[in-house]
Amino acid sequence: MKSIFHALNRLKVFRGLTEQEFAWVLYDVGNSAFTMLSCSLIPIWFKSLAIGTAPGQINSHQATAYYSIAVAVVTVIVALLGPIFGVLADHKDKKKVLFTTAATLGIFGCILNGFITGWLLFLIIFVFTKICYSASLTIYDSMLNDITSEERMDEVSSYGFAWGYIGSCSSPMCLDPIWSACCRIFSLKASASR
Repeated sequence: MKSIFHALNRLKVFRGLTEQEFAWVLYDVGNSAFTMLSCSLIPIWFKSLAIGTAPGQINSHQATAYYSIAVAVVTVIVALLGPIFGVLADHKDKKKVLFTTAATLGIFGCILNGFITGWLLFLIIFVFTKICYSASLTIYDSMLNDITSEERMDEVSSYGFAWGYIGSCSSPMCLDPIWSACCRIFSLKASASR
């Protein structure tokens, strides 16, 4: 991380950020990318697992309904847990541990979903991942007060906002070739097994 920080800090666009501020900005890139993927690729991926005529699979309308219900469940759970996450984020001595735990669990859930073949388990892990993601964001937002001065807060926040947009826009472009290759590989395997 330090070598990346030092290399990018020499660029005009990142000049003047401390290592903690830079790390804060990078997390914004990652969480914005996850938001974009959650809205674009993950629903398609879920439907590719769920829709079919094999035992346990469902039709397109049911898949849309179940995915929508899962998103609604996440929203309600996060709304109920939000105040608790907020109170926990106010404890400076516990922020790093709580943030790291929530982010790690969310990242692990996201990776795990890449190997799941059943739509129901995929949806359950997706709900868990989104809850962890929301918890990490609450704590992440509260960390801005700890990593920078009040005078620099707007500037650092603006860096995060701007680079977050870059992360959300670039992730689909970077992942599209990988996604397309995986779809071709899996469809070829599916055709060969018939």
